[in-house]
Order: sequence, then structure tokens, then C-alpha cells
Amino acid sequence: MKHKIALALGAAFLSTVSAGGVLISATPAAADEYDQVTCKNYKLKRTSWSADCTVPYGHARAMAGCYDGTEHYGAWVGKGRYKFGISCGNSKLAYYDVEARKN
Repeated sequence: MKHKIALALGAAFLSTVSAGGVLISATPAAADEYDQVTCKNYKLKRTSWSADCTVPYGHARAMAGCYDGTEHYGAWVGKGRYKFGISCGNSKLAYYDVEARKN
């Protein structure tokens, strides 16, 4: 699930769009499930994002899509607790995701 960033009145708000097109706002205390990965404590900036994530099994990595068209990926990590995050450098953050695989 990719999370898209929406800007309103100069403040960044985390939002996701479901298949039905309904906009759902997430609070900082909300946790998201990425298959087996759980993340919370999101921090969003104009060019980057981070979150505290737990990988109970398999592997996971952070990713970010930027307004300049580039996508950035973190290293695959195994079971454990991690601070995931990616920066777009000088470009604005367009979306972000945590990718998971079972092996």
C-alpha cells in the first residue's frame, strides 16, 4: 500500500486512498500493517519520512517516490525492530511505502 502525501494550508497530512476512492486520514498514533510488518510513530517532512517498524518474520525495506520521478529503496532487513525512512534529497516526497517479503 503506497501512502500519498497531501498538503493543506502549508501543513503535511498523511493520507491514503482506498480502492473505493475514500480518503482516510491517519493520526500519528495509528499503526499500519504491511503484510507482516507493523509501523507507527510516523514523521513526515517535505522531502522525507520515517517510522518505527517491527518485522516479526521475513524481510522488509522502506521506499519513497519523489516528485522528480525517482524512487529510492532502503536495504532489506530481517526480523527485528527498525527505524525505517527515506529521503528524496532536494525533491519533494510524493509517496512512501514499506515493502515486505516472506523469505
